[in-house]
Amino acid sequence: MRGMPVKRRIIAMRIMAVTLLAAAIVLIMLPPIVRAWSTGRLATIADDHERAVAAWPSTKRDRALAQAKAYNRWLTASGQPTLGVAQDSQAAEAYRLALETPDGVMGTISIPSIGVHLPIRHGTSSDVLSAGAGHLMGTSLPVGGSSTHAVITAHRGLAGASMFTRLDEMAVGDRFSLTVLGATMTYRVDRVTVIKPEDTAILRISSTEDRVTLMTCTPYGVNTHRLLVSGVRVPNATAEAGRGRTSHAGPTTRVWCWIVLAAGGLVIGGGIGYLVWRGRRKSGS
Repeated sequence: MRGMPVKRRIIAMRIMAVTLLAAAIVLIMLPPIVRAWSTGRLATIADDHERAVAAWPSTKRDRALAQAKAYNRWLTASGQPTLGVAQDSQAAEAYRLALETPDGVMGTISIPSIGVHLPIRHGTSSDVLSAGAGHLMGTSLPVGGSSTHAVITAHRGLAGASMFTRLDEMAVGDRFSLTVLGATMTYRVDRVTVIKPEDTAILRISSTEDRVTLMTCTPYGVNTHRLLVSGVRVPNATAEAGRGRTSHAGPTTRVWCWIVLAAGGLVIGGGIGYLVWRGRRKSGS
């Protein structure tokens, strides 16, 4: 810049300052925008799955439900020999085939109090948990019924997705719902606990309850323990209240992301354009 005229040097420095400021704003805004985008995308996947299964013939849904309930009865009778991974390949195959769908999603979970609407898939592998919630193998399939206990798990604190990040905000009395094979089941939280990863007894089927437990890592960023938010089934208030969410949440979130990005681009472009115009006007005078 030493060889440049003073006025041009000042213009160049102003443009550089605006560019650096814009870069800083983008870096600050990017994580929440990415999380919002991911939340909307996962909600859309969940909505698409619900619509696809709702279009199945009732006989197809009934067969799938009967298969899942038969699996749950076998699981209760077997005493849940393993949690997380099945040593028996035949048991693993039976699990994979239950609630099998073309999109690989077994159902959806909605938690209105913390803005969660996620697809649920078989297992808790890294691939599954990077794409939504997972169902802990060795626990009941989430179709409800007496003597069932399904465990649904999801990540917390991911840079690019919220998922169960706010699960610690839930309290006794809060409600969440699962939608599986076109039926919505509502659960009321009756206990919130923290356990060590090896303390799995609390995840097993107990008495005649119809229970679902939501599980994620805790403390935030440390992940040495597991946070459990557990609820028992209660009647649905209404069809929409039971689902506990606003329809079309996914596309709306994406639209707002584009609006924010477009507005930021206009502000940055306008600022640079103004500085250039102002510098030329001064040099002309």
